[in-house]
Amino acid sequence: MTSGAATPILDLSGERTPVRVLLRDLWRHRDLVRMLAEQDYRSRYRSASLGLLWSIVLPLLQGLVIAVVFSRLIGGGQTGTYVPYVITGVTTFGFLSQSLTAAATSIVDSGAIAGRLYFPRLVLPTIAPSANLPSLVVSLLLAEVVVLVTGGGVHPQLLLAPVAVALAWALVVSAGALLTMLHVYSRDVRYLVQAGLLILFYATPIIYFLDAPAGVRSLPAGLVPFVLANPATGVVQLVRLALTGSAAHVGTAVAITCGWVAALTVVVLAVYARKERVACDRL
Repeated sequence: MTSGAATPILDLSGERTPVRVLLRDLWRHRDLVRMLAEQDYRSRYRSASLGLLWSIVLPLLQGLVIAVVFSRLIGGGQTGTYVPYVITGVTTFGFLSQSLTAAATSIVDSGAIAGRLYFPRLVLPTIAPSANLPSLVVSLLLAEVVVLVTGGGVHPQLLLAPVAVALAWALVVSAGALLTMLHVYSRDVRYLVQAGLLILFYATPIIYFLDAPAGVRSLPAGLVPFVLANPATGVVQLVRLALTGSAAHVGTAVAITCGWVAALTVVVLAVYARKERVACDRL
């Protein structure tokens, strides 16, 4: 009696999907992204009497509380400068945090559908960021009102607001697409994302200045390069430039964020080309 090598019962290696096919299928299913994003948006606020207002009021309330608490400690008592600074940062980071948390687990969370019907898995991490876009736009409009009330003015940089929103969306989608695929193989990713976002909040210039005006505390110069390396910094600073008219190191920060988006996109396409067909088989 001879023994041979064990014969695999189930092969989960799958075939490789060409990148051009991934992108083609994603484009063909763009209407599915819109439909699922609208469904997610409506279901989220269907039973809430204030609906969309909760997603707008909560970040603004958080920003006001932080601004009041830290205005003396960090803001040097310059409320007119510090309040809009914090509001723009909290509003932007709130979108990044909420959207990434949902996108990073989207394949597993949608396993009941994804396991039965075929559609590009890249659709799933785009749903939450797309559904949160209306809340972000309205929040930024209210943040601009705060800027105007506290003494700011209308400036040409306001035209950069759509670019900032697009960059925020691209960052969340590219990071979320990679994380949700990793989450298929390890459920620890959900908790690592939550812990990472907690750290990123303090690694993003929200409550402190990168380059502060006179009389206001700023981040030590030695830590500035590390904060600029944070991909969220470029988004926050670009939003701040659009709404307030000025933002320190915004060119460098945005360039680094664009580099993150480009690198994540390349990695995502490579991973999905190899794992997209078998991801749902592991749910």
